[in-house]
Amino acid sequence: MISDCVFGMFRHKLLIEDWIRKLEPDNRFFRAAAALACEGLIDRDGFRGLAGPFAAEGLYEALAEKQIAPDLKEKPFLEILSRKYSFPLWLVENWAGFLGDSETEKLLQGLNDRAPFVLRANPLKTSRRELMESLNRQGCEASATSLSPWGVLAGKRFNVSEIPEFKKGFFEVQDEGSQMIVLAVDPQPGEVLWDACAGGGGKTLFAAALMKNSGRVLASDVRTGKLEELRKRAKRAGAFNIFAAGIKELEKKKIFAEGVDKLLIDAPCSGTGTLRRNPDQKWRLTKEIIVQFRENQLKILTDCAPHLKRGGTLVYATCSLQPEENENVVDHFLKQHSGFCRAAADRRFFPHRHGTDGFFVAKLLKQ
Repeated sequence: MISDCVFGMFRHKLLIEDWIRKLEPDNRFFRAAAALACEGLIDRDGFRGLAGPFAAEGLYEALAEKQIAPDLKEKPFLEILSRKYSFPLWLVENWAGFLGDSETEKLLQGLNDRAPFVLRANPLKTSRRELMESLNRQGCEASATSLSPWGVLAGKRFNVSEIPEFKKGFFEVQDEGSQMIVLAVDPQPGEVLWDACAGGGGKTLFAAALMKNSGRVLASDVRTGKLEELRKRAKRAGAFNIFAAGIKELEKKKIFAEGVDKLLIDAPCSGTGTLRRNPDQKWRLTKEIIVQFRENQLKILTDCAPHLKRGGTLVYATCSLQPEENENVVDHFLKQHSGFCRAAADRRFFPHRHGTDGFFVAKLLKQ
């Protein structure tokens, strides 16, 4: 409940502050009560008990229904969206610039919803159907996802570390959109694939499984601690074709020097597509940070591209919704590298359209 309350305060920050401005003095218990009301985690009586004398008549209903304070109703539409859904105005204006006002409101609603609990069956050890049947026997309410053929939607959250299937490596927790990025790479047995920004290795593990432990998956990341985590996960998953190492160590390998068949760059980004999981992040972002990410993304693309064989596939992905980090980066890269072209139309995944985190995926071919 404490965790839900804190996340609710970040998720509905502006809405709560607009209602709390009339309170003297500022009351922390009201903030907690308001956050829980916005999240639908407290009833009217509980709200009154926690908010005390500040629980004015009709206020619980206003918060539960995400109504803005009356004195803000004459504000410009995008500012109303900013206050109602609690997102920085500059970010709302950015999204409205390429999505339009109506679609932006749907996106804001989607980003304020709780993210679904999605698993990914491990093809090396089980099938999706077998995993769902096993989880359902334990009351986990598992069903198939609509996009990924390996995704499993859990009807309720549970502690994965206590599930025998997890200990045996039968599944990983992985958003369906993240799974779709690996499916866009289309890793095949016998190929050499380089996951250049592997992180904890969720996509690396999925690629290795789709390759049926044949060929080689090279995984690197500037955060070496993440690679150690990947090695442990790979052992549990039974993935033995993964070589996780820093870029300097990779460069010593003959297989890397000869060039890779597939290159996945899941670039560090602003993470605006994952704000439903990290609502505090939206209050730390600035326009300047977006520019910095864009410059770094271009550098990663430029540095990694020479290691791809001719005829090879490069998949560039982010969990950002910003065109500055997505289409604009790819367009700029293609202008500088005439040997590359788009192999397919860019794809976007949105919480309000697909039920996934927000992702961008571009597939390029090295001619």
